[in-house]
Amino acid sequence: MKKIAALLMMVAIVAMGADLSWANSQNFAVSATVPLASGVTFTVTEIQANGTWTQNHPNDLDFGTLDYDPENKIFRPTKYFAIDIGVIENGAGQPDNISFAYTEGANPNQAALNDRGGLGKKATVDVVKSTVENIDTAVKDKVLISQVASLGTIGKASFTNGWPRVYVGMYDGSSTALNEAGWEVFTVLDAPGNYIGTLQITATVN
Repeated sequence: MKKIAALLMMVAIVAMGADLSWANSQNFAVSATVPLASGVTFTVTEIQANGTWTQNHPNDLDFGTLDYDPENKIFRPTKYFAIDIGVIENGAGQPDNISFAYTEGANPNQAALNDRGGLGKKATVDVVKSTVENIDTAVKDKVLISQVASLGTIGKASFTNGWPRVYVGMYDGSSTALNEAGWEVFTVLDAPGNYIGTLQITATVN
């Protein structure tokens, strides 16, 4: 009987020991950091009249020597430009807070005491959202390059599922209303020479 009592007591102690065991847990934070891109990129593409796109163009928008159109009696460029705005590929983010400014440079019409304007009244800027499907959607109405500051600051929400693209071209006189609003085309009334201006595009990364 003493052996049975001792055995039962050992079983009871073991059972009590099992009841006194604890289940421990620990929380582990899981994290990762995606870096912000360190800057904005501007990719200039030259677009020929036949539709050929030449990428990796230098950061100048040289329309070159204009061709005379005898039917419409105006001078036309043989190309125009697209500026795609992106971010440096060392981080994430989108171009944001995009704004514009233009400074008129050489205007041979002034030297010739001509009342006609320079590139500021003849070149145009058109801001669109571009997509991988090659679809452009207007973000702002086209403006003369001299009026580009009036576009204000454009946020990244305007380019959701796409990216900002800026077309820089030359007014062709096709809209009478724009012509009456002071938009000009190059004609024989303009003084010969080099017309120069500077377009500035500013953007941040967000």
